[in-house]
Amino acid sequence: MQEKLQALLDDYDLPQARRLNLVLQAVIVASLLVISLETLPDLSPRARVVLYWAEVVIVGVFTAEYLARIYAAPKKLGFIFSFWGLVDLLAILPIYLHVKEEWLEQALKWPRMMASTDVTPAFATDRLSNPNIAGTFSRLIGH
Repeated sequence: MQEKLQALLDDYDLPQARRLNLVLQAVIVASLLVISLETLPDLSPRARVVLYWAEVVIVGVFTAEYLARIYAAPKKLGFIFSFWGLVDLLAILPIYLHVKEEWLEQALKWPRMMASTDVTPAFATDRLSNPNIAGTFSRLIGH
């Protein structure tokens, strides 16, 4: 089971893995949009609620992916404490901590923005040239 899950998450030669990667990239783009829209000063209270719940759903998707990566990793602690594992964790942590201080919440959103630059190499078939191998979640909220 773990090997199949790892292949689904990392083996971009598999059509299912490519499809999953595209879905996760779409969620990354949605997350960037939500993060950007949240910065608009004149949002209505209703829009803020919608954006909040969109972020909750997005974080839920990436939490599931993060947990799946931990489960599938041959060296679980190695993944958790790897650079991309930590980026993944920092990207989802604010929603779970219910961070109230705006400055801290903004500071903890940097992994989402940083990891969003990792969207384009999804179709690389050479495992060494594909930075998505380490963790899809970090691609923006995930790698």
